[in-house]
Amino acid sequence: MAKDAALVFRIPADLKKRLLRAAKREARSLSQVCEMLLMAGIQEYEKSGPKYLQKTIIEEDEDGQR
Repeated sequence: MAKDAALVFRIPADLKKRLLRAAKREARSLSQVCEMLLMAGIQEYEKSGPKYLQKTIIEEDEDGQR
């Protein structure tokens, strides 16, 4: 798959630290880890539809993470 589009957005510092830790554990770059997690997330969304995001939001609210 050609990588021909950029995506730029801001995230909380704690999330970036967690992503960096995951990248280090996997011996991958931060970009590779983010791409894999985004791919897994969109595949699950495409299977489940809007219920996937609704479930995720509810779980975050219950954990106090939002």
